[in-house]
Formats: sequence, C-alpha cells, structure tokens
Amino acid sequence: MRRIIILFALLCTIFSFSTAFAKTLMLEGKLNSSIAMSQNMDFSVNQGTVQSFVFKFALPAEFQSKSVSQSVDSQRINIKPNPSSSNVETDKFGNRYQKVTWNNIDSDINISLQYIANVQSVLSAMESRTPFPIGKVSAADAVFLKPTELVQSNSPAIAALARKLTAGSQNEYEAVTSITNHVADIIKYTFNPPQYDASYTLETKSGNCQNFAHLSIALLRNVGIPARIVGGITLKDTWKVPIDNRNSIVQGMGQGGHAWMEIYFPDLGWLPYDPQQTRQFTSSRHIKQTHGLDSRDINDTWRGSPYLPPYSERIDGLFKNDDIKLKVKSSGKDPRPYIISNLVSAKAPLDESDNTTEELERAVVERQKKEKERAGKEKIQQERIKKERLEAERVARLKAEEERKAVEKVEKERLARERVEADRIAKLKAAEERKAREQAEQERLDFEKSEKERIARDKSDKARISATKLKEREKREKDRIARLKAQEAEEAATVAALKKVKPKKLPSGTPILFGNMEFPNLVNNFNVKGDTGTRILDKETSEYVTSKYIYSQAFVVKNQMSLDKVSLAMRKFGGDGSVYVDIVQDDGGKPGLPGKVEGIRSNFIDLEKVSKKPGYYWIDFFMPTKFTLKPGKYWVVFRYSGEAIMNWFFIPGKPYSDGDDTRSTAKGYEWEDILNYDFVFKVAGKAL
Repeated sequence: MRRIIILFALLCTIFSFSTAFAKTLMLEGKLNSSIAMSQNMDFSVNQGTVQSFVFKFALPAEFQSKSVSQSVDSQRINIKPNPSSSNVETDKFGNRYQKVTWNNIDSDINISLQYIANVQSVLSAMESRTPFPIGKVSAADAVFLKPTELVQSNSPAIAALARKLTAGSQNEYEAVTSITNHVADIIKYTFNPPQYDASYTLETKSGNCQNFAHLSIALLRNVGIPARIVGGITLKDTWKVPIDNRNSIVQGMGQGGHAWMEIYFPDLGWLPYDPQQTRQFTSSRHIKQTHGLDSRDINDTWRGSPYLPPYSERIDGLFKNDDIKLKVKSSGKDPRPYIISNLVSAKAPLDESDNTTEELERAVVERQKKEKERAGKEKIQQERIKKERLEAERVARLKAEEERKAVEKVEKERLARERVEADRIAKLKAAEERKAREQAEQERLDFEKSEKERIARDKSDKARISATKLKEREKREKDRIARLKAQEAEEAATVAALKKVKPKKLPSGTPILFGNMEFPNLVNNFNVKGDTGTRILDKETSEYVTSKYIYSQAFVVKNQMSLDKVSLAMRKFGGDGSVYVDIVQDDGGKPGLPGKVEGIRSNFIDLEKVSKKPGYYWIDFFMPTKFTLKPGKYWVVFRYSGEAIMNWFFIPGKPYSDGDDTRSTAKGYEWEDILNYDFVFKVAGKAL
C-alpha cells in the first residue's frame, strides 16, 4: 500500500535560539481552565420614555471539537427593571440568544449574565487525509461556502488571490495554512474601521478582528473550503509558551467581544482558528457564543423607539482553575507575527488503484475503531473532569457555609457590643449637636452679613474696571488662540514635510517623526443604523505597565538624528510618583544594559501633572540633553517610581516591528518574555 506522508511540522527546522525565533510554534500539551464569567450590559434611558425596546444577546455555547471543548455551569441572568417578556431563541445555526422586551420604559436598563465557563484546549498531533480541492461536502456544511455582503468570496480580486495562494497545494491543510499565513502577514489591526467586509479589508490591508475573519473566510470559501465566523469573548489574562529555559512567548489579547473562525476538515470536523493568534485550536481565554456566515449572524442587537438608549458593557472573568502544560515540539518560519499551532500530519488519501478491496476495508475498519476508542476516552475524561469539578464545588460550598456561620456569630457579638456603645455615644452627641446647631446658626448669620458686604464691594469694584483692561484681556485670549493655531500648523507642516522628503537623503535640520502612531482615543463597542443597534466585536487593548514587569518596544533609526522627545499613547488611572523612559541601543535582540551600550534617560514626569481623563492620549517624554541616534536598532523602556497606575496602548499582532521586538521582564535585565503585539509610540527629532 503506497502512502505519501508529509509531516508539516517536521519540514520546519527546530529552534536555534539566538536573536530571533521562528514564527509558528508547534506545541503539545493542554490549557484547562474554569472561569467565573460576569457580563454586565447597560442601556442609559436618558431622553424620556422608550415606548418599545427589544434586546437580543448571545448566550455562551456548549460544544466539543477535536481540539477544544466548552461546557457551561451555574448560568444566571438578572434583568432590571422587570421586562414585559424574556425568552430563549435558537437560530438556524443552533446559536442561543436571550430575547428581552420592555414597553414604556423610563429607567436605565441593566442585564447581568453570570456563569462558569469550563474550557479545555488539547494540543495533540492530528492526522488529515483530505486532498485539495476537498471535493463535495454535505448540504449542512456546504451552507458555509455561500458568499455574503460581508464575505465576498465571489469577488474577482479575492478569487485571483485565493487561486494564487493555493496553487500547488496537495491537501487541505496546505491550502488553509497558506491562506491564514497570508492574511496574518498583510493585514494591519486597526480600531473603529468604517467597514468590516472582505473586499474592504483586502483593498485597505487593515481592519479589526471581524475584518481578519471575513477576509480569511472569503478566500477559503472561494476554493471550496467551508468556513464560518465565530463570535465570543476573549479575556485579558495572558498565557506563556516556554521556548527554552530562559525565554517565553507571552500570548494575550484585550478583554471583550472578539471574532475568530472555524474551518471544516471532512476527516477532522470543525477546527477553531484565530487569524491573529492560533491554528487548529483557540486558547482557554476564548469563550465561544455563536457562529454564522458573517458577523451579522453572531452579534448582539437591539431595537427601540422613539430613540435608542446608549449602550455600555463590562466583562469580568475570574479564573477559578487555570492548568496550563505546554511544550514546543517544532517550529515554522511563517507568518511574520507569532502563531501558535499543534502538530498536523497531512497524508495523501488511500489510493484505490494500489490496494485491494480487502485492504481498503481493513483500513477503514481500523480507522473507525481508533476513532471510537478516542471518542470513548474523551468521553470518560470529560465525565471524570466534570465529577471532579462538581465535587470540588460541593466541598467549597460546605466550607463557605461553615465560614459564613462562623462569621455571622462573630458579627452578631460585635453588633451587640456596638449597639451598647452606640447608645452611650448617641446621648453625648445629642447634647453636642444642640450646642453645635446654636453655634452654626450664629455663624450663618455672621456669614450672611459679611457676604452681603462682600457683594456690595464686588459690584463697586466691577464698576471701576476700565474698558482698556477689558480690551487687554480680550487681546491676551486672542494671542493665546493664535499661538495654539500656530503650533497646530507647525505640527501639520512637520507631518507634510515628512511625507515629501526622501529617506536616507535628509538635509540637516529636517524634522523626523516616525513610530507606531495610529490609535483611537476611545474604542467603539456598538454602532447604530436607523432604529437598530449592533454590538461591535472590538475592545481596548492596553498593558498595565506599572506592574511588577518592565516593558519595552524596539524601533529602527534609518537616518542619523538628534532626539527631541519620545511619546507614548497612555492613560493615567491614578496613583502618585513619576514616570520616565530610557532610550538604549539594541544588544543581541534585547535592550542593552546601561554602561554597555549608549543610551539616555528622559526627564521625569510628575504624575500629578498628567491629566486623568477618558481614553488614551500622547504623553511626551523630553530628553534632558542633546542625544544622537545613529542608524540602527534602539529600545524605548518605560519606567516609573512610586505608586503610579498607568496603561500603555498596544496594537495586536506585529503591525510595526519584527516578532521579537516587544518584550517584558520581571528580572530587570533579562527581557525573557516576548509579547505578541506592538506598543503605540512615536519618536521626534531632527536630521543631522
């Protein structure tokens, strides 16, 4: 019997760790997590009575695939105020939604959805014998080959690209890998895109998670591979992939709504893919809610009249259990961002011309037997895990009940003592308050008298203000506005000059401005069209950089320049102390140590002078002296003192730098963690 075996993971070289690592990591192991989820959805009824309001929101799914399983326990829904009706609806794809209706509502609406999500991701070797093209599929799966307004799989541009990417593919796995790698390489993650469809994404090479999924799905459907979009939630808790004894890849995403996809393999079933992060599986930070042809099938929606109340959402996830055991088995060189995968063995289908009927039948029976054994083992494993979880919850409840009773006893005794003491204090206070009231009344009368006298004096003073002084004030205000406009014009001229000049031939003194500079002040989480609102699967992506870790971002200088300032897109949440940055040369793919490489420390910024306001904004770090950046690679290292609480905005994927060019460290200098995103920053100076 002839077999052509292509083990894709083994075609790739094993890691040779130096200054850069491979881009696709083939792992073995598992992520097994139990998360207490809380979704709070609010509508602000702030323009009078809403006569009719309907809200339909997705419920968490329960499913099991070859790589990921998800179950849900202890689901509870609390709705305020009481609705006219509330019921569960199941759509044509099997998605479950809660549909809630109110009539003549004049108070704010709050929906609280709580549940325990048990998510297990198993990364083990898979074998696929599906050829390419994959041939005919069942009617149920063929539904996910249809083009839609958002997934234009019949577009000439998409068809041409799909044919180019899959030319020469011998099996489905090769075709899928070629398409998903290409999308990861060419699309830059952007927030608040004006459109989400595949054609727009291909044309602009930009978009959010919905754009990534729609373009990938359109390319797959065009070449006959069923694919569907998935809607759900991602959690901000990171997970690490150890790549050697010293370094790890840190995988993380923002917390909130997210879209990914599932791809159909006839011999493996539906496998989850996150175009920005994983292949053949998703992590236990992904909680699935829905799937469909495009994002219109998976999003929460609401309708109301005579107006739509503004929507807001808060998502929290508390990990009750988080068991992660992963190890790298091999690696691949594509795509540019880091992608996590499992081992896949793609084998040619059995060739009937080279096998007798008896051999074919034996092979089929053997595969069926193995599949049955695997399914049986998985079922036993799932039952064991569920029993263990239920037992642990029972023990925890008993312990909590005992602790509650003990706390109640202590609390009753404390309250009794406090009541006696309160009675005594109350008598003393009554006498003191009577005296205080008499004194306060006298003070009030004295204040009213002095206030009347002050008002009389103020009126006299205002009457004496001359017209000349008023004109001087107006002139100062006009001068201030003129200066602001001049500054804006200067910045605009700087940007315009940068667009016109040619690199590597900059005259001395030419302004230089570069970096990963695009970010939103605020991330939209819904949009409105007519009388219908739709939740957007997007979320804020930022890192809490005043934690135990130190964070850094690399950049490359092409023209020798004098450094004026480095700006970071940040947000202050509170605290005190100061913040500053170090600019240091690269040393072997990591920030160099002071004294070993050239560098400079910025001026310190007192946190009291940083505004606390919504959204993200530029914070400028100026240099204390002149410092020359020579052509080459540098790092901006964010540092702080005191109790500062600040976030630094980042863009998922690697839209700006190489895969290893965003790092963190808990040890001060080793920079052992590689991050799968780029921070938002800009470097300003003048050419030398």
